[in-house]
Amino acid sequence: MFFSVPRPHHFAVRRDLFDELCLTQHFLQSLPRDECEYRAWLRVAGATEIQFPEASLRADLYQPGRRFVLRRVALPRDAFAQNLVQLESGWVTATQRAGLPNFVFARAIEYAVIRGVSRDFACDQFSAPLEPDIEARRPAPWAIGIERETGLATIIDARVRGALRRYLNGRRDYGTPFR
Repeated sequence: MFFSVPRPHHFAVRRDLFDELCLTQHFLQSLPRDECEYRAWLRVAGATEIQFPEASLRADLYQPGRRFVLRRVALPRDAFAQNLVQLESGWVTATQRAGLPNFVFARAIEYAVIRGVSRDFACDQFSAPLEPDIEARRPAPWAIGIERETGLATIIDARVRGALRRYLNGRRDYGTPFR
């Protein structure tokens, strides 16, 4: 049932996933209130001041959009991976480290296994490299793109340049690890 979805999607998740993850609250709480919080937000988002000038991060600009991406990322000097959500606007926030996001990743791994990928390899592709000595943001190679209203999900090969942005913009040429 969860894998009987129209192409190009791969599987389905709960239609209310965005709300169940309390993402609106996470995004609004993560709005930087001072220079220090702004720098921390840029570090989490993996963004630059040019992409997101501090003045552009205002609550009235928050628009969830039609799609969002769920991805694991290990932040600089962090020994644990964060589950990050990115919106069409480019806004990024951390969400729960376990619970519902893990269920979504488990479903994605199950789909990859059905497509002939080994379970260990699929797990590795959704895992962020945990090397706390590295002073760089370390994202997982694969991400999950989710349509808010339908719950249809797609595995995205995030190593493909611009793949996440193309998915979030509604294009079909975003790049998936499956042919």
